[in-house]
Amino acid sequence: MEVNIKLLEQVEEEESKDNRDRFERVSFLNSGAGIYTLGALISHAIGDKEKVKSYIEKVKGYSKPCFTKDVQHGLQEGVAGYLYCLLLL
Repeated sequence: MEVNIKLLEQVEEEESKDNRDRFERVSFLNSGAGIYTLGALISHAIGDKEKVKSYIEKVKGYSKPCFTKDVQHGLQEGVAGYLYCLLLL
């Protein structure tokens, strides 16, 4: 349980940083979509339903950016990375 809380704190710390590039890209491994997905999973594990809803809404916000022509489409990037986030949720 303590590990989950520490991981959730790291998610919130990443979110609070002024690192717009990370939160404008779409990828599971190195973007806000992946961070919010993990935040939702951790919040669910510790029973915080309000944070789960909040993180899921933030993940949903990546639906439009992942379909732009500027997004790379690799194994965990772009549409594939976004769909992986949704699959986990």
